[in-house]
Amino acid sequence: MSADDDLDTELRRLFGDDRLGMHPRAGADQAIVAGARRIRRRRKVVTASGGALGVAILVAGGLVLGGYRPGQPLPPVAEPAAPVVDGTTITPPPPAPPPVAQPPVEAPSPTQAPAHTPAPPTSGTTATDTKVVPTFKVPVMAGPALGPDGYKTLRLGMSYEQAKATGALDDGTPPAAECQSYRLKEGANEISMVTISPNKGVVLFEAARAHSPAGIAVGSPETALKQAYPSWNDGPNGGFVPTGDQGGYRFAVDNGAVSYFSLEGNGQDCSG
Repeated sequence: MSADDDLDTELRRLFGDDRLGMHPRAGADQAIVAGARRIRRRRKVVTASGGALGVAILVAGGLVLGGYRPGQPLPPVAEPAAPVVDGTTITPPPPAPPPVAQPPVEAPSPTQAPAHTPAPPTSGTTATDTKVVPTFKVPVMAGPALGPDGYKTLRLGMSYEQAKATGALDDGTPPAAECQSYRLKEGANEISMVTISPNKGVVLFEAARAHSPAGIAVGSPETALKQAYPSWNDGPNGGFVPTGDQGGYRFAVDNGAVSYFSLEGNGQDCSG
């Protein structure tokens, strides 16, 4: 006879004893016996689980006492037998898989500049469609310049007497009753001659090597002339560029270069 049968017989005897002074309701003995059996099964499961835990502790202790070192392969461990309750094998659930380590996210450096993203080409154009237009940089020339109203101390509109008083004209040239050209005392390297009218005074400075304030002189490329003076247009007697109330520059071009440069007074009455 099993332990459950002994318990069942004993409980039935107690409930049938007339000394209790009361009679249980029908079926109470079966309910009590069933509850007692459930309590016994739970105790068996706890006892079996405690045995498995003890085996794990003994294995770990054996590893330490046996001289196991980190990095060495673990010896094979026999799996503990599954507990058996009332003839039924209880299979524990499988262990949860270990978490997968995620790679660390590198934060951008505060000094690191964001990558430059090139701008897309505009619609209808490509890099090969762009045409580079060459430009000529006007050189900065040394030496005296033929200004917009005169050269050094000589000015447009000065009479012969005023121009002579500056000391710039060559001595020994008497005034004439009509337009007369004079050389300068410094020579003809910069200004080849100055023309004076008896009615309007100084009316023309013809340049030799002197240059304009924009750096244009005889020999300058035509492209540089057009860049410095966009309003210049060539004509039969060259192109005229106004410089103010007094007059303007006249440039003539030959074979792609400036061949003539002068400062001319407005309404000058000398020709040829």
